Amino acid sequence: MSKRTTSFGLLLLLQLYMLQLLLVPCHANVEIRDVAPTPSASNSSSASAPSRTHSAPHSTSSIPAHDVRQPYNATLVNGTAAHNVKYQLNCKVDDPFCSKVEQDISIALYEFAQAVHINTTIIIRIDYYSFCNEICANDTLGWCTPSSEFILPKQDGVDLNHAYPQALARQLIAPLIPVEKWLPTDVTMELNHDFYMNAVDYDGALMAGWNGTGVPPGGGFWFWNDTSFGNYSLSIQPNQIDFRYVVLHQLMHGLGFISSWAGYFSSDNSPFRQLVSGLVPDQELNIVTPGMNWQVPFDGGPTYVTSFQQTLLFDKFLFAVNCSGDSVLCRTNMSRAAFDMQGFCVDESQAFISDFLDAFSNSTQAKQAHHIYDTLLNPDSLVFVLPRPTINSSLYLTDPYLSTYTNMTLATNKLLNTQLELLDDSTGQPAAAISHLDPNTYNGTVDFLMAQGFQSGITLDDLVNSAYGTLPYNITYNDTLTNTTKQYRSPIGPGILRMLDSMGYSTALTPTFYQVNGTPPTPKLHSPCDDANNDNILTSSSSNNAPPPSTSAATSWVWTRDAPFMIALLAILHIAVYFVS
Repeated sequence: MSKRTTSFGLLLLLQLYMLQLLLVPCHANVEIRDVAPTPSASNSSSASAPSRTHSAPHSTSSIPAHDVRQPYNATLVNGTAAHNVKYQLNCKVDDPFCSKVEQDISIALYEFAQAVHINTTIIIRIDYYSFCNEICANDTLGWCTPSSEFILPKQDGVDLNHAYPQALARQLIAPLIPVEKWLPTDVTMELNHDFYMNAVDYDGALMAGWNGTGVPPGGGFWFWNDTSFGNYSLSIQPNQIDFRYVVLHQLMHGLGFISSWAGYFSSDNSPFRQLVSGLVPDQELNIVTPGMNWQVPFDGGPTYVTSFQQTLLFDKFLFAVNCSGDSVLCRTNMSRAAFDMQGFCVDESQAFISDFLDAFSNSTQAKQAHHIYDTLLNPDSLVFVLPRPTINSSLYLTDPYLSTYTNMTLATNKLLNTQLELLDDSTGQPAAAISHLDPNTYNGTVDFLMAQGFQSGITLDDLVNSAYGTLPYNITYNDTLTNTTKQYRSPIGPGILRMLDSMGYSTALTPTFYQVNGTPPTPKLHSPCDDANNDNILTSSSSNNAPPPSTSAATSWVWTRDAPFMIALLAILHIAVYFVS
């Protein structure tokens, strides 16, 4: 095979892989892929596990009674979980089971709305079905991603160097963007019925009252207040995961809890590595970079790479840590590193993928990419640094416990070149681990929700009650919408909530209500590789300018002008690759 010929098999694999990156991370798990759950401390005996008759979560008492909708199968159901938080559910199972799915989705989204203020309505699109209808992945729980992401125009409070998830962009600049530029939904989530069915004990289901028709009880997902087949008398089982827990976790990825940094060439599982194997020394492939601008001009043709993309908003706050202490020498600013890498590009004559790598390996940016790779092989080597809240009334500035939050440790530690990249319970793409919190640090704490992997055999309510019970005192705040004092006990822990408000969301503990108070925009950094139109990408955008389906302009995010890309790519491939966060 000549150097400039790519086999159709590898091309298809590459297309599949890039679709994974596009749909990313809810590992993010991306989580973009979630498989074997993490046993909880309480699941060693079903006798001690909490009963399904447990009381409702503290915030669900005011949720209206759930009505069964008919029919669900292949019908898009529109619902409202809370003020300005809507959902579209396409549930392809029987109606009684889909009613349970919708109930728990509604409860999870209601929990979210109690912690995060949404001024401009957002819509979460959720598909619940058997992934084996597309491509079998029985151990995958699901995936979630922003429906699109935007480089925002110059406006107070925004950063022109990073892509914003649509749900957040709507809150910040909705009036400035024509309606047709937004995708119809803001978050895209898919959840896997195969995971539920794979765990069913059919004999146990019959003993519980199942008559052999419809969906049997006792599968991998556990549903709140489920009274079907006598389930009200059953405890959550050691192999079950609370469905509300999964929905909330994935939702965080869809809101922007996701990184574009990845070992695109370092992973043995990556089609990019397979394309250049034998053409580029292995040592040159041990790099971590942002997403790339790449294209395959025609089916079965070669792959070309020209440069690196701007990174996602989540990446703005990341620092790689390679030694102890707070010295600047110990930390690599990942946002600055991404900008440095965006300064490397090649012209068309050097864009064949192996030529691109040859040129990159001789650049100063390659040294940094190798350094980041080596750093992230270690535990506790990547942190999300929390900036000072933008308003003085933030509880993080006045509450003694909350003021201790300065950074959040992300999951790393030898995940960049192992099977865990594709098979771990919370990974589905390279660097998916980067989009999760470190489980050793946060499991058992109030910030358990976004730890890599899920805890099984314990309900979301008991996870919350156990974690908040370890705090020195109850966290209380003034709900400015109702002018009442409330206790903060959300599954979205204070650290996770602080990450969201750092990105720009208004929250119960930092109620900015998206007022930037004259904060100037972070100016666009310029490099020799800049597109001359980057600063005006919104005003000059047009759906007619969308790249051909084989290009990668939206592999890490979807530019406003490239919104049709996702649909075009899906239409061409006629397949789906799914991840669980």
